[in-house]
Amino acid sequence: MLTIEIFNSPDSTNLSIAWFDCFAVDEGLFLNYKDMKIQKGKCLEIDGIFYQSIKCAMRELGQGYKRVVERAASDEWSDYRFVPFRVAYTEKRCTKCGEMKLLREFSEQDVCRDGFKTECKECGKKYDKKWKQDNAEHVKKYRNLPEVKERENETRRERRKSSPAYKINRNMSRSIWGSLKGKKNGAHCEDLVGYTVEELIVHLESLFTEGMSWDNYGKGKYKWSLDHIIAKSKFNITSNTCQEFLDCWALDNLQPLWHVRNREKGNKPMHPKYLIKPEGLVY
Repeated sequence: MLTIEIFNSPDSTNLSIAWFDCFAVDEGLFLNYKDMKIQKGKCLEIDGIFYQSIKCAMRELGQGYKRVVERAASDEWSDYRFVPFRVAYTEKRCTKCGEMKLLREFSEQDVCRDGFKTECKECGKKYDKKWKQDNAEHVKKYRNLPEVKERENETRRERRKSSPAYKINRNMSRSIWGSLKGKKNGAHCEDLVGYTVEELIVHLESLFTEGMSWDNYGKGKYKWSLDHIIAKSKFNITSNTCQEFLDCWALDNLQPLWHVRNREKGNKPMHPKYLIKPEGLVY
């Protein structure tokens, strides 16, 4: 026989019912207070409808705690059952700014119940920036630790191998930093040039010549790299907002070019001969 036992701790009288979810146990089996806390967060599916908690089901169905739990624990009520938690919503409220936002605006985090952080990405960035400013000396010492440097470098190397978007974004960022003579001031390259990395990728792919792919993007005889049709040195760039900078980095001035041809071209005007693929290229 299946019985339902609810064990309250001496100081639990003011706790929400949601703290004590399903405590269905076989007759004679003792369920202690620690075990009860592990049961927190049980979800229900009743008549095909998912409920995030027993409390939620009670509120929506107008049923008491005992009835809901007994039916879900009984084999006689097949339309009542306990189920694992799953994300049944597309929005959630940020605990920092209080705004309802789409799930994609929250970073993933395994320890959170729904797999997403409680604060949105925007609030997280603001917090991280302020914390780094308030703890600048600590951050500097930490980043200079040999093991930290090696770990970060290894992570970057792996991401450059696996993500074309990351690789071209890093290369662009360094190149923009150089064209601004170090006066990038921490701004993201997408904000400076006025288009996203995804838009840049689509643009470059539309100009791929025979043999080009993201697998051979980089430096080397049989690789291609990002080329400025009108060379960067031809522009008089004075700031990241001047028209010369925007013209230099406009999509219309960017193209994929075989790396050896890119080096041959240098800052000379574009010519069809620079589009000839390297000899011996196999694809």
